[in-house]
Amino acid sequence: MFFSIVVPFLNEEKRIEKCLQALLNQEFAKNDFELIFIDNGSEDRSAEIVRQYPVTLLNEIRKDPYIARNRGIEAAKGEYIIFTDADCIAAADWLSCYYENIQNTRADIVIGSLLYPSPTPLALKCHEEYYHTKMLSILESRRSEYYYGHAGNMAVHSRVFAETGLFSGMPIVGDTEVIHNLLAVRADAGIVYAPEAKVIHDEVTRFGHHLYKLYECGQYSETYKNASAYRPLQLPDNIQLALRCIRDHRFGLWKTAVFGSSLVSGYLFYMAGRITRRFRKPEQSAAKKVLRSQQQG
Repeated sequence: MFFSIVVPFLNEEKRIEKCLQALLNQEFAKNDFELIFIDNGSEDRSAEIVRQYPVTLLNEIRKDPYIARNRGIEAAKGEYIIFTDADCIAAADWLSCYYENIQNTRADIVIGSLLYPSPTPLALKCHEEYYHTKMLSILESRRSEYYYGHAGNMAVHSRVFAETGLFSGMPIVGDTEVIHNLLAVRADAGIVYAPEAKVIHDEVTRFGHHLYKLYECGQYSETYKNASAYRPLQLPDNIQLALRCIRDHRFGLWKTAVFGSSLVSGYLFYMAGRITRRFRKPEQSAAKKVLRSQQQG
């Protein structure tokens, strides 16, 4: 078996069926992938819906998406483990794109692209294109301290977890953690971006929701930088990326204005999340605990 797809869920009855159907309808050999869903303590009909489909259903009572993913990793039989979320809808050629990229690169970790639902508000479309530019630029420059992942769309070779161990659990963001744990073991590890492997993040339909996600990202980023070699991008880097995005995607005057204002808003929310987390001692302690365990290992 080549792929094991691991999907944790918590109270996702409104979206989980679309996720399931998209995964089951992949244009890929059915006997070459498995679906593993992990109920992380749902109190709605999510688990009941999953039971109606030919997938493996596991349970994890500790409410933490990364601990739930660990349950999936332990049960996985595939050479590569792909992570996505119950509010994500994979494109029909998603697995085929991953497979082709892996055959060409033999990468340890492959990061796919996250898109927003159509019709996409202009501000969200700008940020979709900005994150594409950001991921391309970071990996092209090989500035590994800035590497990050997203568990909504990421493939990891199963041997990586044998080398690095499983996810630590929140507040450490495991999608970025696994990258930096691997780089600490093997500096030449293959980490690539496959924008053609697409999923739609069905939950985010408004720019306001995106701002809240950026606030959360700021909090997690601040926590994890205290526990690893990871570093968030600085403002000058973000400005350079924004200019590259405007150039590469040929933004017109109006789109540039919308992008500029939304980028400033997003940066402020992201920094607010980082500043808020600095004053939360339990999370800082958790980060230091992870760092100590990594050093001891």
